[in-house]
Amino acid sequence: GTSCSVALATGDRSIVPDIELSDFMAGSEDLETCRQTGIRAMQSTPLVSRAGRLLGMISSHWRNPHQPSDRDLHLLDVLARQAADLIERKQAELTDQRLAAIVDSSHDAIVSKDLNGLITTWNRGAGRLFGYAASEMIGRSITTLIPPDRHHEEVRILDRIRRGERVEPYETLRQRRDG
Repeated sequence: GTSCSVALATGDRSIVPDIELSDFMAGSEDLETCRQTGIRAMQSTPLVSRAGRLLGMISSHWRNPHQPSDRDLHLLDVLARQAADLIERKQAELTDQRLAAIVDSSHDAIVSKDLNGLITTWNRGAGRLFGYAASEMIGRSITTLIPPDRHHEEVRILDRIRRGERVEPYETLRQRRDG
């Protein structure tokens, strides 16, 4: 029964310039609550992700009847876009942190490298398996782990990746720090 619930239901901004004249608020508990708290006008602007997902709402309330100007609505749209982007970025950071924690706690060796074969990430499982700390390996060539007679495998793998081809799982040998 408020602008927020209408905006939530429709995904579009809802403006109530005067609660006393609002059809959808008439006779509702929300109308009575607004009266008791001194709210006479309100607007709600949805926070929508770039993918179209509803993330939240920005609501404004006024003590007197009020129709926001076009300039005010434009500023609310800008604020809503920025807020949605920030929320989405924070959610992505949290997802990245969760995934990083999973990778880091894995007992399997998980190593990533760039297209030049330089190691960019190294988890604890890789440290246990190969005997090197991440600080020793990040920035070094992956060939540090590959016996010389198998360097050709890495050349083929990187060539396939550069062409955008999938590299299927395969069995090979790698070399620990102690040989």
